[in-house]
Amino acid sequence: MWIHTDAAFGLFAGLLDDYKSKLNGIECSDSITVDCHKWLNTPYDGAVAYVKEKKYQVAVFKNIAPYLNEPGVETPW
Repeated sequence: MWIHTDAAFGLFAGLLDDYKSKLNGIECSDSITVDCHKWLNTPYDGAVAYVKEKKYQVAVFKNIAPYLNEPGVETPW
């Protein structure tokens, strides 16, 4: 089972002492998304996705187009 937390608006509430307890258990999430424009006044498309296990993030966003990198060469990140 995969647990995802859509914290588009609420994650930044955890910065305030009065609301920190509202985020109890968020560490159990496998992934969390947040929209920075909701509180940080950044451009609308400024979103962040956190994934607990690095291997999944790498697998999804890995560049596998053969014309963009050398075959068989792994990225260091």
